[in-house]
Amino acid sequence: MPVYDRSYRRWDGELKVRWLRWWPIATSGIQQAIKYRGKPLGAVVFYGFLMVSLVPFLVLLLLNYGYNFPPAMIADNPDVMRGLEALSQYKTVQYYTLVFFSTVSLKIFTVVFGAGLIARDRSAMALPLYLSRPLTMADYLAGKMSVVAFFLACLTLIPSLILYLFDVSATDEDGYFRKSLPVLWAIFVHTGSIVLLYSATILGVSSFCKRPQLAGLIWFALVVILPNTMFGIALRLRQPALAAISPMDACNAIAHEMYDLGPVQDAVGGAQVYQGLGLEFSGQIPFHWALLSMIGFTVLGIACAWYFVRRQDVAGDGK
Repeated sequence: MPVYDRSYRRWDGELKVRWLRWWPIATSGIQQAIKYRGKPLGAVVFYGFLMVSLVPFLVLLLLNYGYNFPPAMIADNPDVMRGLEALSQYKTVQYYTLVFFSTVSLKIFTVVFGAGLIARDRSAMALPLYLSRPLTMADYLAGKMSVVAFFLACLTLIPSLILYLFDVSATDEDGYFRKSLPVLWAIFVHTGSIVLLYSATILGVSSFCKRPQLAGLIWFALVVILPNTMFGIALRLRQPALAAISPMDACNAIAHEMYDLGPVQDAVGGAQVYQGLGLEFSGQIPFHWALLSMIGFTVLGIACAWYFVRRQDVAGDGK
């Protein structure tokens, strides 16, 4: 257990790489998260769930491979090839689909890897040692937030980029890369909004709790249950702007706008196809309200983390 000694001598050496002070916190946090120290059965469940979380990405990658490089058994089947040809017209949907089917995994990973980021340091009274020179509070928060962001990016941004690069490299159409650049921008905006929102909010909740379990429950209540309740109310009142209070639905609305899913929705059967998933309402949420909701939740999470960590007794303000 870290022990804070007020006679601790602060390091006063010369810093050669100022902007990388957060890096050791991030890397050590990622390594500790990956190394499961529980019982063998728990380790099997933990790593098994990590592997299962990659299934949506592997399925989409297999579909892309089957379309671009069809084996003989598929190439000789005209019905299968026509189906793949029809799906190829809606390539942008695969990035949204990947995130949609990873929603449960994203929430679980956020709680598992983020609930104890600051809470464990508070319970161990380690914050004064962390925030002594040369580490600043911005370095500390950036390092902690990067831990959750890394795992969330492994389920959203990185798989989407791999699918995009595979699609671009496997297509022989002239100028296809330049034509597909808006899709690349949409991937960064959509997945980046999810990574920032979830990372910032769990960081803010973890900053005022000393128990990771309590932080996870509070985050799930404030970011998942309560906003989903507001989304249900907005759905009944037919007020799309009110639905932007739900963070995940705000991100869905951002994806709907960035990937231009409206024409795709109409082409595959209209809003009725989406009613079973509750997605038809996401396309009606005003984009600026969805963007404002995402930015608001992100800023609020970072502000809470800054405020509650700042209240801790530190050995110095840093330089």
